[in-house]
Amino acid sequence: MMEISIIPMTTSEDMDGKGYVHWKSWHETYTGLIDPSYMERITLEKCVDMAHRWPQNMMVAKNGDKVIGFVGYGVHLDDTLTDCGEVFAIYVLAEYYGQKVGYALMNAAFEKLAAYKKIAVWVLKGNDRAIKFYERYGFRFDGTEKEVNLGTPNTELRMVYEKPNAQALYELAMKHIYGDGVPEDNELAVKLLTQAHEMGYVEATYNLGICYHYGYGTAVELAKAYELYLESANGGYGKGMELIGRFYNRGIYVEQDRKQAEYWLQKAVDSSDPDAVAEARKELAQNG
Repeated sequence: MMEISIIPMTTSEDMDGKGYVHWKSWHETYTGLIDPSYMERITLEKCVDMAHRWPQNMMVAKNGDKVIGFVGYGVHLDDTLTDCGEVFAIYVLAEYYGQKVGYALMNAAFEKLAAYKKIAVWVLKGNDRAIKFYERYGFRFDGTEKEVNLGTPNTELRMVYEKPNAQALYELAMKHIYGDGVPEDNELAVKLLTQAHEMGYVEATYNLGICYHYGYGTAVELAKAYELYLESANGGYGKGMELIGRFYNRGIYVEQDRKQAEYWLQKAVDSSDPDAVAEARKELAQNG
């Protein structure tokens, strides 16, 4: 099974590997899109030299010792967007397409650009594969174009990712858990749920508890799960109330306490969540 690591580009060997990926993926991506005579000028030697000259703000994806992709990131210098970072380049060898390497690289770049409210990319018009990748990640065209000379005039289009609110983060996390229109990725879902939880979104808090409870995308941490369930219950979330009530009723993770159980189960019954109401009533009925 392939094990991908994403690390800063610091060694001479990784710079050589990045240079090769740059050269190879350029030819894999842009053949047929830009002037062939310009492509001929993008040599392996030139790409390796660039990697050694400008190693800053660069992460590489490795399969074992082999560099198979890279991402470059930094501040977006176009003054039409404020508080904006940029992914300057992201490439993966074609033989590794479909194995989530691009997503792993983009996730790493986003962590480095966490201080920015927006993140921009420029994509060559006609590069449909890249456009679909950026769209799946959440980037959208903002209508800005620029002309670039790649042997002949070409057009680059700007796409912008605007960091979503807590509800949007939660909804995206759940999509990644179920593979609903995006790659199934529990580790990314945990990161998104954590962000939404830290913004006070109780549904995210509860579902983050489930992740820690059952080990979805993270190690099993029952104490952490209980803490998150309790926080969601205190935040008024019906399913959290029902679950805490059930724990006290059955002595799961806590000492059995029927008084506390009845308190939380009744709060769940009084909540607006029909599933929580039904489950809490069933639990109360077992006590007679």
